[in-house]
Amino acid sequence: MRDGAGGAAMDGRRVCEELWQRYSPKCRDPHFVSEFARQPLQRYTELRVYYELAVKHGLRVAPQKVGPDFVVQTPGGRAHVEVTTATVGEDRSLRDLEAGFGAFTPLEDNCIARITQALDAKRKKVDKDAERGHIGPNEPVLLVVNLVLPSVHMNCSDVPTALKALLPIAPPRFYFQEDGGVRREDPLRWNFRKQSGAPIGVGLAMNPLYEKISSFMFLRSRPWQDGASSGPFAHQVQNPLSATALPGCLKVAQHQNSFTEVDGRFRLQGPIWSKEVHPGPYSGLIPLAI
Repeated sequence: MRDGAGGAAMDGRRVCEELWQRYSPKCRDPHFVSEFARQPLQRYTELRVYYELAVKHGLRVAPQKVGPDFVVQTPGGRAHVEVTTATVGEDRSLRDLEAGFGAFTPLEDNCIARITQALDAKRKKVDKDAERGHIGPNEPVLLVVNLVLPSVHMNCSDVPTALKALLPIAPPRFYFQEDGGVRREDPLRWNFRKQSGAPIGVGLAMNPLYEKISSFMFLRSRPWQDGASSGPFAHQVQNPLSATALPGCLKVAQHQNSFTEVDGRFRLQGPIWSKEVHPGPYSGLIPLAI
């Protein structure tokens, strides 16, 4: 998106500049512009989330110099918004897929690993912000993740890829039957191993360590694909283990997914699907993403 670039890059630059005009009067980070050059996708996500909350939904949003990225004044008091971006990082297979070459292998687990790592890093930051007094004991927290990843399933016909980081749901298995039909199973799992052999823990919404997070929102937005005023495709789900409910004014995603608990089992209800899982023995023996 530098000077002299063309095509989609210049389209993305125009979007960022338009969003920055809205954000700059409120920005409290003197290094935002210089850091944009080093972390354009991460900084773009902040611009996008601010626009969605403050401009599109008319909320009273204040960027913060310390603590969570934004504080929102709601009828019930303060709420906090923490923003992060899940990217391909150093994952070679995802880099190849994003570049448009290499075999299309089942890479959903690679994406889930990147999402889980982004979530866990921000969960640790929220814990520290709470310890330092930046987040009050009864103040809700919304964690927003922008999925800048290839091969991320975000439609409404099945469990989106991002929610498989929150639930212990493995990729579906299909079995051909003698009558010519196909039987589908959705097995449960609490962890899996990356190609490197490193363990990744999932089912984060069943993990008590995440109880300070009131709600998770996942969006897929890139500056060269979304116009400044066009909203990104987003899913949101409330954390069933959090004692602090998110105010209704912050339930802004197009697709709201809900948890209900019946006899010790959690049901995740999506637009046209539902999945039921048992919390299970989430213990310290199950590794979290590092």
